[in-house]
Amino acid sequence: MRALYDRTTLGIALLDHAGAIVHANAALTLLIGQEPSAVAGSVLANFCPPEDAELVRARSSLAHGAQGAASLEARFVRPDGSILWGLLTISPADVDERVRFTAILQDLTERKAHEARLVHQAYHDPLTSLANRELFRDRVSHAITSRERDPSTLAVMFLDLDHFKNINDTQGHSVGDRMLQVVARRLKNATRGCDTVARLGGDEFAILVEHVDARSGAETVAERVVAALREPITIDGTRALITGGSIGIAVYTGSETTDELLRNADVAMYESKLHAPGRWVVFDPSMHTALIERVTLEADLRQALERSQLLERPRLEETGVYRAYEPRPAASTEFAVAYQPIVDLMTGQVSGVEALARWTHPQRGEVSPEVFIPTAEQCGLIAVLGRWVLREACRQGAAWNRDRAGPAITVTVNLSANQLAHDGLVSELESILHETGLEPRNLILEITESAIMQNAEATLARLQRIKQLGVGLAIDDFGTGYSSLSYLQRFPVDVVKIDRVFTSRLRTNGDGAEVIRTILALAELLDLRTIAEGVEEVSQLDELRALGCNAVQGFLYGRPLAASEVEQLIGASAAPR
Repeated sequence: MRALYDRTTLGIALLDHAGAIVHANAALTLLIGQEPSAVAGSVLANFCPPEDAELVRARSSLAHGAQGAASLEARFVRPDGSILWGLLTISPADVDERVRFTAILQDLTERKAHEARLVHQAYHDPLTSLANRELFRDRVSHAITSRERDPSTLAVMFLDLDHFKNINDTQGHSVGDRMLQVVARRLKNATRGCDTVARLGGDEFAILVEHVDARSGAETVAERVVAALREPITIDGTRALITGGSIGIAVYTGSETTDELLRNADVAMYESKLHAPGRWVVFDPSMHTALIERVTLEADLRQALERSQLLERPRLEETGVYRAYEPRPAASTEFAVAYQPIVDLMTGQVSGVEALARWTHPQRGEVSPEVFIPTAEQCGLIAVLGRWVLREACRQGAAWNRDRAGPAITVTVNLSANQLAHDGLVSELESILHETGLEPRNLILEITESAIMQNAEATLARLQRIKQLGVGLAIDDFGTGYSSLSYLQRFPVDVVKIDRVFTSRLRTNGDGAEVIRTILALAELLDLRTIAEGVEEVSQLDELRALGCNAVQGFLYGRPLAASEVEQLIGASAAPR
């Protein structure tokens, strides 16, 4: 028996009637890291942290009173500060006058560490070690409950990284993962110790801000986060990548449930991405109403495309070929293409048209393109709609030019960033030109400055292939974005379209003329044709002509017209001079 007492790995102590240690085996002193002299005469509770010491004393009292064994899990603090988790069992043992109880201590440290790892994995993101969605939701619920005792404000922030998909696509997912880890550290540094930072998945993060005095306190945290994300992130010591974050803030007002508060933060983040990317937006109830309208509009748009059978045509990468184009009768589709005349200022005649999508919904009536085009872009339907507009405009342009004796009418079609990024764009364009019979030189694709600068190298290669087909390229809204000489020289554009913002200034102040004069000089230097948009008054027309602009379009020459009205206009050469 003595040999078992001395050799077992279980810590064993013989206790007197007061719980003091009469004798302990070597295993016990080793487990708790104490010298035998420090153990003798002490109670086991003396080697526990205060919160566990009370539990040990209470359980020892139970063993004394019930004349039976009592067990509990407790922590023991070693002299070096390390912690031992142990299962302590105290049992009556009437060995002699001094020894009345035995205490057996089993080491649970490894088991507890394993359990802690499992719990951490269950409630934390494996990539960043931040709280995960489940833990974050639990913290928000607890914070709401505690507001009954704490009058301070709490707020929830949802954060979505801007353009992170582009980094994943161009740099690879391993670089993307390392960026997420850097972002996680920056979020922790930008917040306080009492705040909870979580990764919800993908490039979405969340922050629970507690114990702030007012809404401004949450905005202060948001400002620090935005500033932290503006700093470039260096990968491998050489690649400096920049990402921003759009933040939605929902401040607890005292009535929201956990789900409502999280939803409000999500809605505000969506609003931020739409209207204030790289900044923050505080939730307002009107945002939820607007979101419902956007979701409803998206559903209506998708159903309209399905009803018009614009979604059923197989894509080029799936089939390798396109079926011959057969335009659907106007009565069978809710969509139409309208054409705004472009007038040459040298001849005063219509030299081309810009094709514009129009949508007439059975219940909504005519839906403004300023409403449904952004919706199509946000929900990924712009490629389907844009492809149909391109095909229909090419078909119509070919028909106008087929028997035309005078100068050809060019057709300008807007190309979305989504379409421009599509690998099959050039093959698709070639197929459409072949099917519709439109001469490539009579087609101009209009692209925004921002679309060109997304993934510039791939865009440049794609635009060069389009130019090889003989198709013209125009920069839309010039002067509102990058507007640099270097990119105009680098990209194979033919036409610069002056934004209506500058045209409108011709009638309000003099700076519009100076900006337009600069753009025209730049275009002349590079041998580019210029078209001014938004011309509504004769005075604007006269000044643009005097400045040397090549062509104009705007309401002065009429609103976008149906194809039949354009036929009459170009047939009669009726454009005003």
